[in-house]
Amino acid sequence: MIFEVGDLDGMVSVSDIVPKLHGNIHFIFFDRKLRGKEQVLTGIMKHVFEAVGLRRINGVIPADRVTGMSMLRRIGFTREGKMRFAHLMNGKYIDQYIYGILREEVL
Repeated sequence: MIFEVGDLDGMVSVSDIVPKLHGNIHFIFFDRKLRGKEQVLTGIMKHVFEAVGLRRINGVIPADRVTGMSMLRRIGFTREGKMRFAHLMNGKYIDQYIYGILREEVL
């Protein structure tokens, strides 16, 4: 599922969907501003939870994306784990963090 935000201010997708189980959220905002977009992301998550009947949504984010991790926490995600050296950035391996949110935490 892919959602355009505003007049192409950004894109949000939920991929790898397994109905009644989970999906993975990805988001990018071209103005590079995440603050103020919480309501949009929460609305999209509510729609996906209801439309597909998911139990949870996952977010996997590289350790250097501090702003993205902060956004996930602001909209209710919990950090659930770490994948060590799982992302290649500029020739260097860095960790990725796994975040999750449950249906009842959004609806």
